[in-house]
This record gives sequence, C-alpha cells and structure tokens, in this order.
Amino acid sequence: MAAPKTCPNRLRELRKAKDWTLQELADALTLSVSTVHRYETGERRLSVNDLARFADKLECEPSDILLDTDADERALLALFRQMSPPQRQQALRLFAGWIGSKKPRRRRASADAGKPLA
Repeated sequence: MAAPKTCPNRLRELRKAKDWTLQELADALTLSVSTVHRYETGERRLSVNDLARFADKLECEPSDILLDTDADERALLALFRQMSPPQRQQALRLFAGWIGSKKPRRRRASADAGKPLA
C-alpha cells in the first residue's frame, strides 16, 4: 500500500528542519541520494515500511509525514498525544465548547452512567 501524494512536500520539510542534506538522510537510511530525491519529489511513493524508516530517522511520527498540517496543528497534536485519556476528553470538551459544537456528550461507564459529563 502506497502513501498519498502529499508525502513528498512533508519529507523535504522535515529533512530541512533537521538541517540535513539529501546525502545525510540517504546515508542514515542506507539509500542512494537519487532514491531519497525521488521520494521527496513524488516520483517514488512510500510503502508502509518506507514510511516507518523515514519517520524513525527524521525522529517524527509517520502521521507527521503523511498529514499536510501547519505548525500550530502539529504542535496541538503533539500535546494531545502526551495527554492521558481523561485529559484528552477534557480537552475535546473544551474545544467543542469554544466552537459551539453540537456533538453529544459521552457518558461515563460507572455509577454515574445516567448523568452527562460536566
């Protein structure tokens, strides 16, 4: 299974953020410079295994390569990943309140099951 065409731009951006040349990334991956260049330009598509290798060497999540997001979105996602499940639910309720979401509230699986979350 190959990754979407949005990958090339993120690969180059992530490589440059590390201040690496094509040669340095190619050496880290034990690939040729031309192969890495083809991944970055979209001539060659990433397999799931390739994606994992690039993410490992670029010290990021595979989703950081795949998702075409701006810096603020990536920062929020990084913070969200560090949260515990209860903190995530609280953050989602807070965000939903800010934007006026009409999404139904989730219920607790406990003695309070009949009460909506506050």
